[in-house]
Amino acid sequence: MSKTVITFDTEHEGMINDCQFDYYGLRIASCDSNGFVQVYSIEKDEINKGSKANFSAHSGPAWQVAWSHPKYESIIATCGYDKKVNIWKEVKVQLWDLVY
Repeated sequence: MSKTVITFDTEHEGMINDCQFDYYGLRIASCDSNGFVQVYSIEKDEINKGSKANFSAHSGPAWQVAWSHPKYESIIATCGYDKKVNIWKEVKVQLWDLVY
């Protein structure tokens, strides 16, 4: 069994504080010190930069990001320096809305 290592420029402008793969390992979400979250799709062991979401999740640094179980659809939780935990839902491909 061969393992593939993927490296790519996330284009985050701040320091990356956390990144997590979804349940199936097909997408990766990362958050940075500027409060932004980015979500990438992974296809054929490569990052699909054409399928990237980038959105402001917090008014200060975003510390952590976590995926829900897939039975709850595409949902991400983020927490930040602004003392908030935000829940985001993918409403269209790579379009995320704050739901709580």
